[in-house]
Amino acid sequence: LGKVAYFMQGNQGGLAGNLISGEDLERIIKEELKLREVNDPRAVAKVMINQLRTRNFILCFMGADYYAFVHRTFLEYFCAWEFVRKFEKKQEISLEQLKTEVFGKHWPDESWHEVLRLIVGMIDSIKAGEIIEYLMAQDGEGDELKNLFLAGDCLSEVRNRYEIQSTNTELLNHFKDLIHYSKNRHKFHYSRFQAVVAVATHWQDHPDTLPLLQQLARYDQYWMVRRTAIQQLALGYKDHLDTLPLLQQLASYDKEDVRRTAIEQLAQGYQDHPDTLALLQQSARFDQHSLVRCRAIILLAQGYKDHRDTLALLQQSARSDKDSRVRRTALEQLAQGYQDHRDTLAILQESARSDKNSSVRLTALEQLAQGYQDHRDTLAILQESVRSDKDSWLRSTAIEQLAQAWHDRVAWPTANQPWLWEFLCVRVAALSEHRTLNDPFERDQDEDYDNVNPRQVALNAILKYYPNHSQTRSLLLDRAEHDPDPKLREFAQEKLAKL
Repeated sequence: LGKVAYFMQGNQGGLAGNLISGEDLERIIKEELKLREVNDPRAVAKVMINQLRTRNFILCFMGADYYAFVHRTFLEYFCAWEFVRKFEKKQEISLEQLKTEVFGKHWPDESWHEVLRLIVGMIDSIKAGEIIEYLMAQDGEGDELKNLFLAGDCLSEVRNRYEIQSTNTELLNHFKDLIHYSKNRHKFHYSRFQAVVAVATHWQDHPDTLPLLQQLARYDQYWMVRRTAIQQLALGYKDHLDTLPLLQQLASYDKEDVRRTAIEQLAQGYQDHPDTLALLQQSARFDQHSLVRCRAIILLAQGYKDHRDTLALLQQSARSDKDSRVRRTALEQLAQGYQDHRDTLAILQESARSDKNSSVRLTALEQLAQGYQDHRDTLAILQESVRSDKDSWLRSTAIEQLAQAWHDRVAWPTANQPWLWEFLCVRVAALSEHRTLNDPFERDQDEDYDNVNPRQVALNAILKYYPNHSQTRSLLLDRAEHDPDPKLREFAQEKLAKL
């Protein structure tokens, strides 16, 4: 199987391909059997292929006489094993060739990284250290410094890192330099985040790592670096006596993005700590930034749903928070987590009808349509919004929700109650008696051409749910010729051409 994997990596598709023809597969196995002096190698090869596919579940048949490893892990392991066999046992390739022709050729290709890591883990530690030094010496600026990050991953695979202490220290210093790199910092800002993760992962027990992460979490000028450092502290140093106080401090007094990250880590890692709930409640109610309040509301709804104060806090935020994003978030959490509570429906109805912000009204309408279709008032609220809401996007969404939820609940338009068909036609103004009742949307010349037109949404719903209605074609003709919106006319003309 090592030879099979080795052959596959040399194909045009390489490791990413994971494909071999039945002819090549049989030939490789047959040649190996001949070397072992097995009688009738061709017949035995066929039996082995069938067993690998049907009993061992290592290979699978892909059709058209092609095979593949069932899981990529098999391909990567056997490919690495074959390289090691050629290097250590057969001595067909030297260490220099392994460095230049295998690692040097493939380190920029991430599909090879797992194979290269496995090779390092299978060979002698000293030789593995030489490969890591070779990777460090490569110029990776044009390849997002993949050489350094692969070197870090390889270091974690080395059998005995104590045998390559100088290499270990040199690589750590490379990552420290990258984290603190000032020249062209913007160019390598993403690599700085990765470098923080690399140091925290590969040198977790190093005495410099914890102080470095603490410093970055507090003071780095880029919030994403600080966010990454906070996450790594909570992940790798949760039980350290300094971590919880630091997270609490950052959650209360730092910049908005940092506060949001800190409360996330507190909710995930310290949910049962007596101070965490109170801090989240304070953030949800009083944080100056709406995104922090939103995140705190979500964390409370997910982690403290059954706490006696959570429902009341969500209700208060949904009704009275000054920011529309917070009210929307609270409504979503109420509808998802407290759908059966007696007050949730009333809050959604109130928000759908009277909230001053159209995005909040829209969120409330969506939650009503999705979670309360069977309530007697939901249809009426949607119809009311379609007819009278001032926001065209909301009217369009209400039409979509109404048509999607109720089209299969009504009789076919030729039956006695074709109310949905007529309701949509009124919005499109496709019937002459409804001209004065159509949706009032007008597209200004300076307005974004992609802004949604409720008349077009209604027309599209008719085409979707009533494609065979006797009046659908005449409806399209009417809009293609007479609608004042050029985009709707274009839409109708395109649909006519396809009928």
